[in-house]
Amino acid sequence: MATKTPEKSGWDVPPKNSNAFRIALFGRRSAGKTCFLTAINMPRIAHSEGLSCNLKPFEKKEHESFRKGWARIQESTQRIESGASPLATPTGDLLAFHLRVGAPGCGISDVEMIDYSGELLDSAESNTLADALMQHLRASDAVVVLAEYPSATSDVGNIPDELNRLGQAFNCLKDSCPKLPVAFVVNKWDRNPLFHENDRTLVEQTRHLLEFLSADPPPFHHTLRDHIRNATGERVREFPVSVFGNSRNEEYEDESGEKRFREVPVMREGQLDSFGLEDAIFWLVNELKKSRRQKRARIFSAAILGVVMAVFCALCFDEIRFRDLNSVIKSPTSTDEEIKTAESKLEPYFDPANPW
Repeated sequence: MATKTPEKSGWDVPPKNSNAFRIALFGRRSAGKTCFLTAINMPRIAHSEGLSCNLKPFEKKEHESFRKGWARIQESTQRIESGASPLATPTGDLLAFHLRVGAPGCGISDVEMIDYSGELLDSAESNTLADALMQHLRASDAVVVLAEYPSATSDVGNIPDELNRLGQAFNCLKDSCPKLPVAFVVNKWDRNPLFHENDRTLVEQTRHLLEFLSADPPPFHHTLRDHIRNATGERVREFPVSVFGNSRNEEYEDESGEKRFREVPVMREGQLDSFGLEDAIFWLVNELKKSRRQKRARIFSAAILGVVMAVFCALCFDEIRFRDLNSVIKSPTSTDEEIKTAESKLEPYFDPANPW
């Protein structure tokens, strides 16, 4: 049966698969979460280092959130392929996804990704946000936080305010926040002119991202990143990500007839030229694998220490017992019966077949 988070959250969270890593996906509405997940499902230019990441279809026996997530991605894939933008995920819908993540020499790992569809930004109270955030983090192994690179064709609107509220929610957790690895993803990185002017390597683009975050004055992403790092610990890494790789602005009319612009991917031989998409997820999986290995090593070390202590205590007890029996035999006050009993108990100590 699915687990229930507190009433403040209202989510019907799917039970966790013990063989899979669970990653929570956070970000404001229109940050590109749906495009992020849809791109994982679409044909992409092969990663330069052989990393792989794809969605796994849901199975009928699984939780409803996986069915809804799979249906949403199929719909979004069709819209992108037809030149339209994916529809925003309705607030209140919890969507879950199965991912298979792999790398050369590392095998394949199962990942459950939970999209909280902007729910954390619906409340104006930082404490309420923090309560919901805490419950979501406790149900997760790692986190992806999406914050988009600002568009040159429109103002930032309420993006700084919404991201600041999310940062304040992390800040409210203080020392009680689970120390999880966090991939801080600056999405829509192809909006940055430097993305098209320099080598598309993770090292080069990450350098540009760090320069962007340290600009004077710093962008609103900087404060959010610092709030997250202060709450969750040092396992926070920045990733520049472009799910489309290349895109063009297309004018369209929304439902009210107002003219707007949307970013449409430019395909290469029928494939998305995504950048950084696999890197962020693989880094999280690798961090979780390291944590798992360290935990197993600690358990093994504790078990070995327990065995050593048990053997040591047994030897100490045996030494004391041996001395006491010898004392009985040597004591002039011991009776013949006491000496006989002590000698019989000492016989095993001189038996070559007895290892003790």
